[in-house]
Amino acid sequence: MQIDRSYYVYLVGQISSDIQTFAWREEVETWLGNEKFKILNPCVFQYAQRLLSQNSNIEEYKKKVYSNKEVPIIPHRDYNMVLLSDIGIANMNIITPEKPMIGSFFELAWYFLHPEKTVIGIAADRQKEFHCHHPFVTEVIKVWVKDHKEAVEVIKDMF
Repeated sequence: MQIDRSYYVYLVGQISSDIQTFAWREEVETWLGNEKFKILNPCVFQYAQRLLSQNSNIEEYKKKVYSNKEVPIIPHRDYNMVLLSDIGIANMNIITPEKPMIGSFFELAWYFLHPEKTVIGIAADRQKEFHCHHPFVTEVIKVWVKDHKEAVEVIKDMF
C-alpha cells in the first residue's frame, strides 16, 4: 500500500568553510527533494553561506565563526528542524578535523528523545571513525550507509 504524504528530511553534519560540508547537502536536495520529500538544510541560511567566503586560515576562521550576534539562535533553529523532521540523514564523516561536530551530536541527542524518527548515518569507513561506535551515536542511528547517495536510496526504498 502506498501512503500519500510528505516527509521532512533534516541534513545533520559538520558545517565549516570547506565546500564539502555544503556539497553533499546540495546533492541530497537535487536527488531527493520533491513533493514527497521536503529537505531541511541548515546550510541554506545566510550565516552558513558566509562561512564559504571566510578566510581559509583555520585560526582566523575559529576567531570569527561564532562572533555574529545571531549565533545564539542556531541551537534553537536546529532543534526546531529536528522536531519538524520525520527523517534525519546524519553525515558523521569529519570533513574539517579542527572544527568539532558539537552541533551534530546535540542534534543526535534530540533525535534520541524522538525514537519514532528515522536517522540514517553516513560514514565512509565506519570502522575507522571512533565516534561512530559510541553508544550515544549508535542508539540513535537506525542504519549506516557509506555515502549520501546510498542514504537517498534507502529513503526512496523505505518511504
